[in-house]
Amino acid sequence: MVSLHVAMGLPLILAFPATIILVTLVGMLLDRFAIRPIRRPSVLTLIIATIAVSIIIKGTASLIWGKDPFDLPAFSGRNPINYSGSRGSTPVFLGYRLFGHHSHCSVYIL
Repeated sequence: MVSLHVAMGLPLILAFPATIILVTLVGMLLDRFAIRPIRRPSVLTLIIATIAVSIIIKGTASLIWGKDPFDLPAFSGRNPINYSGSRGSTPVFLGYRLFGHHSHCSVYIL
């Protein structure tokens, strides 16, 4: 998603679904070309095949993007919001506002 949003300039609203579609296609290709060709596999064989493909995917990603971490720019701003003496980010306050009163484990503070 970072590559689609930051490097390719795709808006976040389009980069997120595009990433979901891309990962789904990779999963379908993994199933078609790595899992299905194995005739009558045992559970251990499927696990080993899946781990092998995972190592290949990680190695390929490392060659393409390198080993340095990337961060996605904050979509709600870098500065915290002050509200009733509390500080937090927009998603945190929105989460409390929308779901806080439904939770039996948390205290509704807003």
